[in-house]
Amino acid sequence: MGIDKKEATVIRKVIFSFLVFTLIVWAETAPKEIDFKEAKRIYNAGSGLFIDAREIKFYKKGTILGALNMPLHRFRRLKRLLPVKKSSKLILFCGGIKCGKSSELAKRIAAEGYSHVMVYRGGFPEWSQKGQEVMLSDIYCKEGHKSTSPAVTIQGVTVHLGSEEGMIDPIWFAKQFKNGTLPPALNLVDVRKASDYRQGHLPGANSIVWDADNGVIDTSKFPKDKLTLLYCNTGILSSDAYDSLDQETAKRVLFLNAVVKCKKDQCEIRPNAH
Repeated sequence: MGIDKKEATVIRKVIFSFLVFTLIVWAETAPKEIDFKEAKRIYNAGSGLFIDAREIKFYKKGTILGALNMPLHRFRRLKRLLPVKKSSKLILFCGGIKCGKSSELAKRIAAEGYSHVMVYRGGFPEWSQKGQEVMLSDIYCKEGHKSTSPAVTIQGVTVHLGSEEGMIDPIWFAKQFKNGTLPPALNLVDVRKASDYRQGHLPGANSIVWDADNGVIDTSKFPKDKLTLLYCNTGILSSDAYDSLDQETAKRVLFLNAVVKCKKDQCEIRPNAH
């Protein structure tokens, strides 16, 4: 038995109403995405809790100052750290536009009844690139603290290594830089954006941009007969760039974990860890 015209109209109206209702519910529960300007406004006002959805090893390398670490796979254990007040403003972030961990974590937090969950899509890469306040797991080493790491020779260049794989000892490096005694054969590479490089960089450094969105750096520009040192303004981008290298290239590359501030060719280096 067929459906008459009147019944068909009623069915279409029911389906349409259901779709509209579903879209409304989804719009009300889907986490709101915010840009850097809005994230900065909330940060300055101190009106929200920032939550880093990345793994702890990345969180330790650097994160937004005051952020709570809550990796997606540890949510069940760490959700007790969320504010008691369900109307609290929560800003989630991770490793940039292509990182989906913050969006997934936001859905889980919203499912717990939190009504003001936001996702800062630019994440930590954008935050650090714009020179905003960050924190690292290691406190800044006091000036005058002596490096105790042994000297090693790589590609004919003698340096001191830090506590992490591929890291140059930043205390040793900062001292050599200050005294003007850096090995002349050390190839310095600034991995920040070209515009940041032009505003100021370590003397003699080349610009080879770390593409954080795609996780790549052009290693064809690294000389094969020299030791290359990657640096940025916080130590985060250089560390990420180093982690992207293949095993063979990594043998002739190190990274600097330090805060580097330059105005033209006048630079200051503060070690993050050693």
